[in-house]
Amino acid sequence: MSDFAQRLRQDPSLYPHSYEPVSDALLMAELSPDGFAAASFLDQRIMTPQVQARWAAGAAIDATMDAVARSDVAYIFHIGHVGSTLLSRMMGAHAAVHALREPATLRTMAQLLADLDTRESLVAPAAFERRLATLVKLWARTYAPSQRALVKATSFASELAGRLLAQPQAGASLAMYVKPEIYISSIMGGDASRRELQALVQGRLRRLHRRLEGPGWLLHALSPGERAAASWASEMTTLASVAPERLTWIDFESFLADPVAGLASAFAATGFEVGAAETEAIATGPLLTRYSKGPEHAYTPQLRGEVLDQARREHGAEIAGGMAWLEAAARDHALIADLLAR
Repeated sequence: MSDFAQRLRQDPSLYPHSYEPVSDALLMAELSPDGFAAASFLDQRIMTPQVQARWAAGAAIDATMDAVARSDVAYIFHIGHVGSTLLSRMMGAHAAVHALREPATLRTMAQLLADLDTRESLVAPAAFERRLATLVKLWARTYAPSQRALVKATSFASELAGRLLAQPQAGASLAMYVKPEIYISSIMGGDASRRELQALVQGRLRRLHRRLEGPGWLLHALSPGERAAASWASEMTTLASVAPERLTWIDFESFLADPVAGLASAFAATGFEVGAAETEAIATGPLLTRYSKGPEHAYTPQLRGEVLDQARREHGAEIAGGMAWLEAAARDHALIADLLAR
């Protein structure tokens, strides 16, 4: 066995950064444990001049990883802007957890999935499933036998949740959310989140239409608040389609109200055995006072509450419009009504 193949099977530092579907190649980047711990996003933002990387043929990586039986990965799925990065950092602070946040390859696979059953698909369905299975095995590698991998997905990658949890030995996983009024307020309250909304809403509305019967909605006719509401409905119906025994739901507002209990519940739900003292030390430590996507910035639950209140003052009409849209949608669609009733 070559040195590369030996490392590929065992060393998580050889990380699958990018997937190029036309040539079926993976960009394997060299990361350190500190690199994983620091990264909020395992995408192009980690590719500094100091990071070495090489392309490798997907078929060769498949052949090497075929001998690896273990694919024990737990996931944090979420609807976006609901504290998933914070939870990933908290759980990743324990030695038993190898945390990976938003692998770019997972996003690529989610984007490929959208066209998989069409004539325009870049990959054949069988090749897609094989690539996904190999990626799961690559994510599952850890630095010590006592560790398990925890992958935080990008919100729109929840479309892959059913497939990921059907992989051999896939672990019980988490689904993070907030109630719709809080979600809409959080989206309307930030310039960056409003721009992200416009970038993602077309795909989200398309996915929502696939799950619901009826004529649906015209995107160009939806206000910003209504688009945020449709995004909430899209991501929530996506996660609601996953077998309930595979996911534990976490309301981020409840988590913030009692982070010690919330973190203990997250560890237990995903099968990590963490003592009460260790859990409390993490949950009451500095992670809760920093902005999880940019830890150099201070950000507390109290500040988050102030941001939400400001959004309600400045964008109250849009938030109310979004809630009215959801209530109207619930009258026509039982799936949305069930989510609101929760």
